[in-house]
Amino acid sequence: AGLVFAFFMCLWNSELASLCAGLSILLSAFNLLPVFPLDGGRICSIVLRHAFGEEKGAAIHKVLSLMISGLVLSLGVCAACTGKGMGLAIAGTLLSYAALRKENTMKI
Repeated sequence: AGLVFAFFMCLWNSELASLCAGLSILLSAFNLLPVFPLDGGRICSIVLRHAFGEEKGAAIHKVLSLMISGLVLSLGVCAACTGKGMGLAIAGTLLSYAALRKENTMKI
């Protein structure tokens, strides 16, 4: 839906439409990160569990989720320290919390 919205916003020749289209594409790409609460995380979990079995796939996905959420958090802290905003740091914090919370509820 985000890509369709971005496509139609690009048809208008305005700066606001271009900004909205860019944000829509950015949010769609962010949503595909293979971290648990996001759509990409759910897809990754299904693929890994199918490829490696229930327990091993869940363990691999847990580690992958923690690594990627930690990377997003680290990039967010670096961006905040250079004065580029706190948005990525907040997103990384929430992703890390969700990945850790999923870790506690999984049976491994």
